[in-house]
Amino acid sequence: NSRKFQVEDICRFFRVPPHLVQHLEKSSFNNIEMQSLEFVMYTMLPHFKRVE
Repeated sequence: NSRKFQVEDICRFFRVPPHLVQHLEKSSFNNIEMQSLEFVMYTMLPHFKRVE
């Protein structure tokens, strides 16, 4: 149980969705799709804009 929280805390710290580290406990396809979209929009896109 504590390991589950560790994985979620680490993902939160690095701003990575849990499904990208294969932590699929509470995931459905729609949920994963939205997490992927949000990851690109709110985490990766600002980095890409800075590089551009």
